[in-house]
Parts: sequence; structure tokens; C-alpha cells
Amino acid sequence: MHSHDLISVSVGEIRPNGEGNLSLILQAAAGEILPAYSAGAHIDIIIPGVGPRQYSLCGTPDRSNTYEICVRLTDASTGGSRYLHQQVKSGDRLAISPPRNHFPLPEAGRYLLFAGGIGITPLLAMAEAIAARKGALELHYYVASSRQTAFSPRLTQLAACGTVAIH
Repeated sequence: MHSHDLISVSVGEIRPNGEGNLSLILQAAAGEILPAYSAGAHIDIIIPGVGPRQYSLCGTPDRSNTYEICVRLTDASTGGSRYLHQQVKSGDRLAISPPRNHFPLPEAGRYLLFAGGIGITPLLAMAEAIAARKGALELHYYVASSRQTAFSPRLTQLAACGTVAIH
């Protein structure tokens, strides 16, 4: 990735999203539009002194001025999640790549999705895309403890459109 491909964003809202998880809203510079993406896409965030780290976009793809990511802090962090949890503040600038999607949502009549822990991030965007087009949906989300459940309000909304089971 070349530096001329990078996009400058500012960190908007930062909020806990289940125990050990942080959601970050990344905002376009004033008046700019962020590149469109589809459910399952990710971005690279350039972590100072560490390099690029990939994070799934878990917001709704129809918002053109913000991206949302959710990051779990692990003991085995090689710097990316630790930096985002402990160093980044609202208003900080970050360099990101344009979105890429190596995990696109295929066309199907029925969807059965399984996620574990923070792996819910790409699947949440997919489940919401399926629900928006009135597709048949069943989502199973496995967490070590109920306190670690990310996106509880959004999962509750999805349950009205299909089966959502948290294990």
C-alpha cells in the first residue's frame, strides 16, 4: 500500500461495546465522503511504530461520512489493539486504507451465520444487510461470557428479522 492511497480520518466517538471491546467511529474530514463498501469489508489502520492492522467495518455501509470498527484488547496484542484501546482519543487523526472485501456476502435464499467473540464484526454487517433485504437469517454468536457480548442492541433488533442466538 502506498501512502498516496491512504485516507486521513478523525476518531469520533469511542465507547465500550461489551467487556474488553471498544467501538470507534471514524469520521471523514470536513465535507469529504468516505469510499463506499459492502458488508464483510475491512480497512487497514496504520498504527504508529507497528504498521498496518486490519479491522472489519461493522457499521452500516450506507453511511458515507463514517466508518465503525470494534476492537478487542487481548493479552497477545502485537500493538494494534493495545494502541487503539490505550492511546487513541476522540479527535485524533488516523491513516487508513480504502475498504477492501475479501469476505463478500454471497447471494443465497437462506443464511446461517456463526461468529465467535469479536469475530462478530463482519457478520453483524452481513446480518444487517440480509435483514434489510428481507432474507432468511439465522445467526449464532458464541462468547466466553455474556459480559463480552458486543452490539447487544443491534443483535436485539436483528432478532426481529430472524433467529439470533447468543451462546
